[in-house]
Amino acid sequence: MNKLLSASLIYTSTNIINRLLPFLLLPFLTSVLNKHEYGIISMTEVFINIMLPIISLNAFGAISRKYYDKINDFGSYIYTSIILNIFMFIFFSIIFLVFSRLFTKLLGFELKWIVVCLLIVFLKSIFQTHLTLLQITNKPMTYGILQILNTIINFALTIYLILNLNFRWDGRLISQIIGFSIFAIFSWYVLNKKYSLRNYQKEYAKDIMSFGVPLIPHSLGGMLITMSDRIIITSMVGLAATGVYAVGTQIGMIIWMVQDAFNKAWIPFLFSKLKNPSKVNNLMIVKITYIYIIVILMLTLLLYLSSNMIVDIFIDSKYKDATQYIGLIGLGYAFNGIYKMVSGPLFYFRKTYILSYVTAITAILNIILCILFIKLFGTIGAAISTCLSFFIGMVVVWYFSNREYKLPWNLRGE
Repeated sequence: MNKLLSASLIYTSTNIINRLLPFLLLPFLTSVLNKHEYGIISMTEVFINIMLPIISLNAFGAISRKYYDKINDFGSYIYTSIILNIFMFIFFSIIFLVFSRLFTKLLGFELKWIVVCLLIVFLKSIFQTHLTLLQITNKPMTYGILQILNTIINFALTIYLILNLNFRWDGRLISQIIGFSIFAIFSWYVLNKKYSLRNYQKEYAKDIMSFGVPLIPHSLGGMLITMSDRIIITSMVGLAATGVYAVGTQIGMIIWMVQDAFNKAWIPFLFSKLKNPSKVNNLMIVKITYIYIIVILMLTLLLYLSSNMIVDIFIDSKYKDATQYIGLIGLGYAFNGIYKMVSGPLFYFRKTYILSYVTAITAILNIILCILFIKLFGTIGAAISTCLSFFIGMVVVWYFSNREYKLPWNLRGE
C-alpha cells in the first residue's frame, strides 16, 4: 500500500509537471496562431493518437503482461515488437499515399504532414516501450524524468521554431520529430544494453498480435470517443470551431492527467494483488477504488468551478468560448478514470476482447450522438456526447469485469 501511494505520488507529480508545460504552451500558441491554425494542430494530435495503437499494435500491453511470465529471452520479445512496428509504419505510409486525396480532405492538412505524423507515431512507440518497462519495473522517478525532458525539448523547440524561424503550426510537428528522434535513439540504446535486442521470433510476433490486435478496437474506440468530436466538428462546423473546442478539451484534460498518473501506479499494484488473490487483497482493491472515485469527482467539480478563471488568466480572449466545454470534458475523463480502475482484471486475465467489443460499440454510439447533438445543440453537443459515452463505457465494463472476477463491492469481503 505504501509503495502504491509513493509511486502514485511520483507519477502524479511528474505528470503534473509534464502536462503543465504544454498547458503553459497553450497561451503562447493561442496568442500567435489563429483559430484555424490551432485547429490544424489539434487535428494532427488527433491523428497521431489514433494511429499510435494501430502502428504499435498495442505491444506495450503485451510487453507489460509478458514481463510477469519471466521468460529468458525477453529481449527477443521486445525486439520482435519493434520490428512489427516498423512493418506497420511502412504499410500505413503506403495506404495513406494511395488514398491521399481522401485523407487530406478529412484531416485538413497535406500528405507530407500525414507521413510526418506517422513517423512521430513510430518514434513515440519506441520511447513508449521504454517507459512501459520503467513502469512495470517500478521505476517511477526515471519514468518521470524522461517524460519531462522530452516535453521540455518539444516545448522549447516549438517556441524557437515559431518565434525565430517563422514556422507556424508546422513548427509543432517539427519539434516533435526532433524530440522523439532523440528519445527513441536513447531508448533503443538503453533497452539493447539491458535486454539485448535481437532475434525476431514468429511465435513472439503471434503472441504480441494475439494480445494487441484484439485491443486495437478498444484503443481506437477510446481514441474515437475522445477525438472523433474534433473530426466531426471540423467537418460540420470548421477548423476555427475545432480550435476553440480543442482549447477547452486541453484544459479538461487536467482530470485525465490526474487519473492517468494514478493508473500508472495502480496497474502494477493491482496485478500483484490479482496474482495472489485473497479476501484481504480483494477488499483492499475495492476500498481504494471507492476512495479514488470520490477524489476524482471532487477534483472534476473543482475544475468546473474554476474554469472561467483559468480561461481569463491563461487563454487569449478570442478563445473565451472554450469555457463552456471544460466541465463536461473533465467529467468525461473522470468516468474514463473510473473505467481504467475497474477494467484491470479483464487485462490481467486476458479478456481483452470484451474491452474491444464494449469500446467499439461505445465509440460508434458516440459518433452517432455527436452528429445528432451538434445538430440539436451546436458545438457543445460534442462535449455532451463524449461525456455520456465515457459514462456508458464505464458502467458496461464494470459489469463485465465483475462477472469475470468477483470483488466485494458491498465492502463485506464476500
